[in-house]
Amino acid sequence: FKFIDGTADWKVYTNAKYGFEFKYPNDWKLATSDLYAEVAPSLELGHNVYFEVAKMERSFDDEKADLMRYDKYTLKDINISGVSGTEFIYGDDIHIQHSIYLNRNGTLYRITYWPKIQETSQILSIFKFIK
Repeated sequence: FKFIDGTADWKVYTNAKYGFEFKYPNDWKLATSDLYAEVAPSLELGHNVYFEVAKMERSFDDEKADLMRYDKYTLKDINISGVSGTEFIYGDDIHIQHSIYLNRNGTLYRITYWPKIQETSQILSIFKFIK
């Protein structure tokens, strides 16, 4: 029996400044700024699949207050790369978005993805902090 890693040939994005990395499919596009990295099959306006990691300038409480305005949301505890955090699952009947907030060494990170499909779940499962 031989295990085949479906992500072995994926690209790797590393952010040395904020100390994280993740792999993403070779045919996905990457967009970055000083505060975020986003990957998606297409970066055209209105794209409908994406995965983003951002360093937040606002507090967790401010972010939480904004998200709790949705009629439907769920909060759950989550651990990503050894860091405990909170996952918000929110939206309407058509668009369910996931935002994970992690406070690591005094820095608040948000991992956002939509929808929860095989690729976004795989990216999340191999996301890691590197320093």
